[in-house]
Amino acid sequence: LRQGDVLAYIPSNCLITPSNLRKTFPQLGNMEEIDAGISWPAKLTAYARCCSQDETVHREWIKSWSGGGPRAPRSSYSLEELEALADTAGSSIDIVEDVVRVRYDTFIKDFNDVREFNRQITIEEFGDLYSIVLSRTAVLGSEWQRDKGKGSER
Repeated sequence: LRQGDVLAYIPSNCLITPSNLRKTFPQLGNMEEIDAGISWPAKLTAYARCCSQDETVHREWIKSWSGGGPRAPRSSYSLEELEALADTAGSSIDIVEDVVRVRYDTFIKDFNDVREFNRQITIEEFGDLYSIVLSRTAVLGSEWQRDKGKGSER
């Protein structure tokens, strides 16, 4: 792919956006209104979890995300796992350990932030869906916002 390539066309009513989901899940609207420092992966995970539980246009699509995805972040890994990650990333074990710690700490913070608005979600549910959300989203960047997804005329 090159910058500016169109990845997909998706009808706006099918997008998982704060404006679409606030209408369906007003109990989560406070996450947007109260800028509580909740990260976008945490918000998207909370919305996706609600969509997968209720009859919405997004339900089947979200359920199709599961399977083959990563699991929830863990607080520690074996030396063999760390060595494999370091080899794959071309990095040192110390750096990989730091990244694992930061990823886990971020995950726990995001889970606790979402729990303020949705007490029913468990850490296991949140973790599995959170990892899937992170692995299946794209950073569209400022160009997307400026061009509203039309791509640049190059």
